[in-house]
Amino acid sequence: MAGVFSKEQLRQMGWDERQLRDALESGVLTRVARGWYAHPTAEAAAVSAVRAGGRLGCLSGCRTHGLWTPHHREPHIVLGRNTEGRLRLGWHRHHAPLPSEALFPLADCLAQVIKHHSAEEALTVLESAVNQKKITASDARLLIGDASVQKQRTLKFFDPRAQSGSETKVRLFLQQMRVPVKSQVHIPGVGWVDHLVGNSYILECDSDEFHRDRGYDYTRDLGAHALGYDSDRLSYAQIHYEWGQTTQYLVRKIRTRRHLRMPVPI
Repeated sequence: MAGVFSKEQLRQMGWDERQLRDALESGVLTRVARGWYAHPTAEAAAVSAVRAGGRLGCLSGCRTHGLWTPHHREPHIVLGRNTEGRLRLGWHRHHAPLPSEALFPLADCLAQVIKHHSAEEALTVLESAVNQKKITASDARLLIGDASVQKQRTLKFFDPRAQSGSETKVRLFLQQMRVPVKSQVHIPGVGWVDHLVGNSYILECDSDEFHRDRGYDYTRDLGAHALGYDSDRLSYAQIHYEWGQTTQYLVRKIRTRRHLRMPVPI
């Protein structure tokens, strides 16, 4: 719930005019646009969307629904067809028939990302939605089936096992290089790893920008090396802010073909 309600929604929830007036006077609700009201904890982007004459959707809608999304600062606002709204410079604008709620349903937000953004971004939010059990893998494949033929060339790499957008981005890069890679593989003596590349190269991806559990990571890495696996760990910054340098390293690593050998314990 985005925390922004229409007058009609409040009526359906049992509010009458007196309760609405009392809520406005006490600060429980504030008026954000004609016929629209927000709770103090309301999503700021949803408030901005309604004030602009639209609704919150696309990537911002996916984030409000709790999905992992590519980093974006400005809200993605959906306006009615043939309307311009009152958007600030830099806000992302899309057009579609508007729902009665301030926030588009999740399926609509996902479809908007697929339509308006890169196939890679679409893949990250789809896999996040499935991982969080907010849609099924079958639902995701139906959405992929509605995508353009060009985007389906990337979306065909959909993997419901991915646990973060960081994992999706790295795995997709390897798949597009036609490198054998498996997601979320359990290795006895090590545990679950994000990616097993080839037969013996473990590639871990930090999905949190402020990942801190280094002691556990180092212990796992030592265990993997003892079992004969090669391993690398990519930080959030290396995946999302230094991607060019990271891909150059991965290409050089893959060209050695050492990932194809079988692990030999020390």
